[in-house]
Amino acid sequence: MKKFIRILGRMFKVFVASALPCLALATSAMAYYAITDLQTLGGTYSDGYKINNSGQVSGYSYTTGDSTTDAFLYTPGTGMKDLGNLGGDGSWGLGINNAGEVAGYSFTVGGAQNAFLYTPGTGMQALGTLGGFGSWGSGINNSGQVTGASFASQYSFNHAFVYTPGAGMKDIGTLGGTNSLGLAINNSGQVAGYSNISGDAGIHAFTFTPGTGMTDIGTLGGTASLGLGINDSGQVTGNSLTAGGVQNAFLYTPGKGMIDLGTLGGMSTGYSVNDLGQVVGWSYSSGLCDAILYSNGQMFNLNTLIDPSSGWTLAQATGINDLGQITGWGYINGQEHGFIVTPLPEPSILLLLAVGLVGMAAFRKRFKKAYPDPAPRSQSQGQ
Repeated sequence: MKKFIRILGRMFKVFVASALPCLALATSAMAYYAITDLQTLGGTYSDGYKINNSGQVSGYSYTTGDSTTDAFLYTPGTGMKDLGNLGGDGSWGLGINNAGEVAGYSFTVGGAQNAFLYTPGTGMQALGTLGGFGSWGSGINNSGQVTGASFASQYSFNHAFVYTPGAGMKDIGTLGGTNSLGLAINNSGQVAGYSNISGDAGIHAFTFTPGTGMTDIGTLGGTASLGLGINDSGQVTGNSLTAGGVQNAFLYTPGKGMIDLGTLGGMSTGYSVNDLGQVVGWSYSSGLCDAILYSNGQMFNLNTLIDPSSGWTLAQATGINDLGQITGWGYINGQEHGFIVTPLPEPSILLLLAVGLVGMAAFRKRFKKAYPDPAPRSQSQGQ
């Protein structure tokens, strides 16, 4: 009987070990989230923008006195670090990679805007331009490649670029029109963004692949789309006009095309997609803007997944990492602050496992009482 009970015990352990990942996956979209206030650089306002797999966040904040906005790097347990600027009045941190490098743009001494790359221990460096007056950095990958846009000549049209450390800035062209902008770059060097199409007849989201070039990924039936985020599988999120003229978030998958993610009742935008295909962004309805999470085929209002007594209203979610942590901005005590929300274990899973463990313990106790082990044999028995 002991052997039978041990077998049952092992079976239950195997069940727990095998079921937990499945249960977590199935209920991940319904998880509750703990919220962290990123605070500010001394002013009254901050926005979180992107988040890496260590929970570090890039963004921008008013400094003391609300006189200027500076880029920041937020590190859990350390807080917010002012990244400074390129000599002018203000900087904005947008992309971040897993090494804590930040891409963005800053005003220079002469008043121009210039894309930058911030490296911990080294500081902020200007990335230059494609020959014109200004540039803007938006996304960065783990190799330190940066994408954004730059004027190609003085006050001309702007083109998307890829900056590679040691090689400089490369113009990646357009979809046939006059303007383009790169907004996100994955670890293969693929870029998501948007561009005027031929004749400037509209603006379409694109992917750029090294060695292949720029591909129009279409729309949801309307005349315009914007690519805002890309993951390592080449999935892209952003927004598009539908045939009815409504702006909806989308998820584009190579080989499958673009799907409409819907809204919470009005219009919506997807800002970031992680390697699990989860999308974050915002949805606007009846004068209100709510941060959203799209996961497992459903769209959720993040405000319904945090403690209602927290005092927070989450307005926009702009970044999500592969652990499901989300950054963005919302309102707390009447001020606009950046946030991180972190998934908590699903209570129903913990309850299920606890009930299972208690049930197994009770079963073993009842089984042993009903079927006691036989008395141990003496040394002489069976010989």
